[in-house]
Amino acid sequence: MKKVLSLFLSIILVTSALFALPLTSYADEDDTETPEVVTIAKLTAGMKSFTAKWYPVEGVSGYQLQYSTRSIFTDAKTVTIKATDEIDDGDDTDETEQEEIETDGEGMISKSIKMLSANKKYYVRLRTYKLTDGKKIYSVWSSAKTIVTKGSDSEEEADECEHTPLPVVIEKMNPATCVTEGSYDRVVYCKDCGEVISRETVKIPMMSHTPIADKAAPATFKADGKTAGAHCLICGKVIAEQTVIPKLASPKLSKVNKNKKAFTATWEKVDGIDGYQIQYSTNKAFKKGKISGTKTVNIKASAAKMKIKKLKSGKKYFVRIRAYKTIGDKKQYSKWSAKKAVKTK
Repeated sequence: MKKVLSLFLSIILVTSALFALPLTSYADEDDTETPEVVTIAKLTAGMKSFTAKWYPVEGVSGYQLQYSTRSIFTDAKTVTIKATDEIDDGDDTDETEQEEIETDGEGMISKSIKMLSANKKYYVRLRTYKLTDGKKIYSVWSSAKTIVTKGSDSEEEADECEHTPLPVVIEKMNPATCVTEGSYDRVVYCKDCGEVISRETVKIPMMSHTPIADKAAPATFKADGKTAGAHCLICGKVIAEQTVIPKLASPKLSKVNKNKKAFTATWEKVDGIDGYQIQYSTNKAFKKGKISGTKTVNIKASAAKMKIKKLKSGKKYFVRIRAYKTIGDKKQYSKWSAKKAVKTK
């Protein structure tokens, strides 16, 4: 029974001690009165800004407006507004902006917060403070209100910023080419609100073509050639068209007439060559050697016939012709023509 009574008395003593503890408040350890709580009456969204309004509270030294993009105010910024024009010489440990009080036509205090993010949700709250013996005593924060800033131009916000122009910047640069015009924008932004004050699109004239030579290619007996030309290095447009030069033709024997210990070969002239070669032999395969007597004679390009002399009398000879042309430093030949046979007198 004594143990139960002792335990009951202990509980009573602990409870009494707990209720006797002082309550924590925003005031100092003395009995200084906590300032009156203030609430935000109006919260209006602006262009990358918002405006908070509240009714003044008597007997306070100023107000603190706090805003954040987070509901728990971990990244909050605080602005201090003095309630009077007197100099605040207290020990202000808050690293906040201090500004003079502004009132509107309704008797409310008004404070605009600018240079914020567009279309962003902000949490805003307010409290008062009183300066006593060089120390600031704060009220509790008001309930937080939310506001979403605007992100596009509106007539309502046009009067809120007089616009301080920044130097012109160049945007949307599209260089001109030899096919299309170019353009760029000259843009002036406002230093205060960041909005576009003016935007001018400037056209860049179309550039002239940049010619690059296309080398000529001589015609050969195997392939066509081309004349010299030119095209644009940038767009590839043909400036000077190249003309096809048909490949060189191979000559053909028209006839071979027999003469006394000789024969006369006749052919149709071929253009664009340097000369001809006539080959004759007693061997129809034109094998080389003293027995076959295969020989080759060079003839100028202007000739159309040739008499081959000092041959054996009554001997059968096989005859063929081809053309040649020097291209670069190399002599190129056409195919041999079909052979013709002739028997000398």
